[in-house]
Amino acid sequence: MPKSFLFFAATGLLFLLQALPWTGIFLMFVGAPFWSVALVNAGFVGTGVEAILGRVSRGYLLLPVAWFGGYAVFAARDQATIVALRADVAANNAPVKVPFDPQGQALVGIKGSAEAHDVADGWHVQNYGLPVVYGYDSKRGARAWRSNRLVANHACRALNSGPGMIHAGIFTTWFHDESGGGGYADRKLERRFCMVQQPEQPRLPAVTVQVEQTKTTKAGMPLRLTTTTVTTPDGRRHVLRGGSASPLARFPMPIIGCFLNSGGPSWDCDAGFHRTGFVPLNDAGSRHRGDPVALASALGLRPVAPADRVGSDPAFVADLVAAAEARGIAVAVADLDRLIADPQSMGLNGNDFALLRARPEHLVPLAPRLMDALESAVAAGTSQTSAGRMLAEIVAALPDSAFVAHGPRILALYPRATQARLAEKREWQREQHWLEDSGHLYSRIGDLGPPALPVLMDGLMRKRRVWEITVGLCRMGVPAAAVAGPMLLARWATREPDRADQGLYLTLLRLGLRDSAGPVKQRYKSEWFKTAWATVTPASPREICNDFQMVAT
Repeated sequence: MPKSFLFFAATGLLFLLQALPWTGIFLMFVGAPFWSVALVNAGFVGTGVEAILGRVSRGYLLLPVAWFGGYAVFAARDQATIVALRADVAANNAPVKVPFDPQGQALVGIKGSAEAHDVADGWHVQNYGLPVVYGYDSKRGARAWRSNRLVANHACRALNSGPGMIHAGIFTTWFHDESGGGGYADRKLERRFCMVQQPEQPRLPAVTVQVEQTKTTKAGMPLRLTTTTVTTPDGRRHVLRGGSASPLARFPMPIIGCFLNSGGPSWDCDAGFHRTGFVPLNDAGSRHRGDPVALASALGLRPVAPADRVGSDPAFVADLVAAAEARGIAVAVADLDRLIADPQSMGLNGNDFALLRARPEHLVPLAPRLMDALESAVAAGTSQTSAGRMLAEIVAALPDSAFVAHGPRILALYPRATQARLAEKREWQREQHWLEDSGHLYSRIGDLGPPALPVLMDGLMRKRRVWEITVGLCRMGVPAAAVAGPMLLARWATREPDRADQGLYLTLLRLGLRDSAGPVKQRYKSEWFKTAWATVTPASPREICNDFQMVAT
């Protein structure tokens, strides 16, 4: 028996060790499933060498011949299948010509299969000079429509500075251009432009594009076949074919091993040959963009070199963005009216009113009614927990003048919450009313000055929302020093150095207790820590309290 068979034995032993999760997990991290590529091929090559040298029977030559020869046959079959599929796709797509006018019609990508290429991602805007591309996804509700435009980089950065942009569904993204072989290592970042995505419906007649993808096999080779349906305003439909194949690699690469399936979760074992992924059936010279190139050709679009790109008019885009934000604010105000009128009438999530919190000036006219609704929710106790927490967050976002004007009503809520908590006497509540778990409001009531100290100190002593209460004391500044200082200094002296300690130290500086805190003793980066806070004094703006890391940078 050839000694090279020991490579096969090692492969089997390695597989058994991988099959046991407590040893396999460590082997997975060192790439053990891929060791079989070297071990198996070494076994066959070594067997052939031993047979040629006469150390074992010449009949053993059949093993490497069958292994490498048989694999070559199957790999060649995959390549032949790809050639045939590409010919079929080319024959189908060649006569497809869609009448499309980029200046008089809108290109709209209708969301298809989850795995399929999204026509609305803006790639045709970047590379074919389209002024805009639209997308429609019925599952996105009020934001079903969106647009993508190419905009100069300076305008993108200006948009990013707006606090309400993301909450209004307006995003800026930068992109890469492919070069060379089309792999990730060959990509180059476009630094002159970005893409601006925002909620917007097309105003021109729409040419819609929907891409569906199906997974199948042919001659044992996995395929992802795509069908791109283009529909013109007159209802005519044009169908393009495409997709990708996963052929066998040119050299046998058996992968034998086990992997952690985090989606399961489970420990899964498998064996098979490595396959090359994303071989396009639309042979357009791009590894990942064969289908979009075929679509562009059918639409009569001409490619634009990166150096020749022209962005949209920044003023025009700014007007569109402002209109999109205004629509978002109007919807949010209407929803807030509904919430105030009937807190049980609507389902809520944490981002429902994020745009209004980012643009708090629109909350001022609603402030008295907001306070009425919050007081009712506090009295209702657990029956209005979700709505009450949301209302508390919105009240915490009020502009300074409105927040201070309603300060006495806000502070009066906490004794009422305590009474409601004691009246319910529910053990699972852990003696905590939902208002006492509303961190945003705790962070803000420090702006009300010394009258807020009883509320903040009660929460601090009961160890409820300690970080947010510390922020509230920080925002109050020196008036909080006499009452809160001793407890904060005690925490500073005993806690381990971590993120919270940095925020605590900032609070001590805002309270004028730098000398009382003593020298900084931090396990890591002590000099950096002292330098970062060297300029913080009671005169520093209170806004730094909400994000102490901003000061450090």
